[in-house]
Amino acid sequence: MEQQFYFSVEKNNIVFCSAVDGWAFTPKDFSPLISKKLGIEESLLNKYLWGDYYYHPKLKTVQT
Repeated sequence: MEQQFYFSVEKNNIVFCSAVDGWAFTPKDFSPLISKKLGIEESLLNKYLWGDYYYHPKLKTVQT
């Protein structure tokens, strides 16, 4: 029952923001921008964007 109140990137109930600089974004806002820059599908990026993964630019793959 308490899990409904937990913050989670998968639930898209997290906002990254800076009041000083005047910007904010959610993971859904971030994914399309970075997927175009990296040249990976947005659905794949959403799966590996958060957690113990990194993008290997030379191989253009996601690594653990």
